[in-house]
Parts: sequence; structure tokens; C-alpha cells
Amino acid sequence: MVTPAEITQHFHSKIPISREMGLEVREISSSRAIVFVPLKPNINHVQTAFGGSLYAAAALSCYALFQALAREAGGLSDELVIQEGRIQYLAPVSGDFTVESSLENPGDDQVFISTLRRKGRARLKLNAKAMYLGKVCAQFGGTYVFKSSN
Repeated sequence: MVTPAEITQHFHSKIPISREMGLEVREISSSRAIVFVPLKPNINHVQTAFGGSLYAAAALSCYALFQALAREAGGLSDELVIQEGRIQYLAPVSGDFTVESSLENPGDDQVFISTLRRKGRARLKLNAKAMYLGKVCAQFGGTYVFKSSN
């Protein structure tokens, strides 16, 4: 299984905005990923988290989960893209926050892994929620497409 430090380093080297945001993967498994994001580098003009930072953190949390699933299927790859993403902002974020991603449908992980192994391509719908002080402040959903580099 891939470690939080490996995914964080992968993000920072391949997706520079993640480094500038201060994003850190805190937990990773084939069923969920949790990223931590400090407010300071992501603050907006009203002293809350910038909406674009919330979107990026949610998309990256899903990317982390997607990479964990890809590792189970044979390894990390840069052949991952978000095909579609949507976010709903529910409440302001006034401090450091976390984003937790999960499968849209439980059991899709095994379908994804078997499809990727069989066809070398697969897509998956993932969800994420931005949390601040125990409250869901944003909800994200996205479809990710993966092509194996093996």
C-alpha cells in the first residue's frame, strides 16, 4: 500500500500547486484518503479559505484515493485525469481544514481494479467533503479516468 508521505511527495513534485497550498496527505487506503490543508496559504480577501483552494484540495484528495487504488492494481501512474468535477460550498472555512475522499458507491473499488487490470483503463466516481471544526463546509464529486502506464 502507498503511504501518505509517498503521495504527498508525488503531489509536491508533479502538481506544484499542492506544495504551494501546503497540502499534506494524512491518511490513505483503498477506501478513503484524508488531506490536511493550512488556511494561511489558501486565504481569501475575507479571511476564509479561497473557493479554488477548497476545490483543488477536494480534487487532490480524490486523486490520492485514486492513486491508492491504482497501486493495488499494479502501481502509481501519471495517466490520471479528472473528467468531470463539481463542488457545493456549504459554509465558510475560517481555519486549517481537512478533506476526506471516498468512493461514490461502495464496492466500486473492486470493479475499478479488475477493469484496470483487464483493459488498462478505468474510470471511477469519487466524493470528497471539506471539514472544518467537525462541520462539512463543501461537498465535491468527480469522475476520474485512469490509463495504466504498465
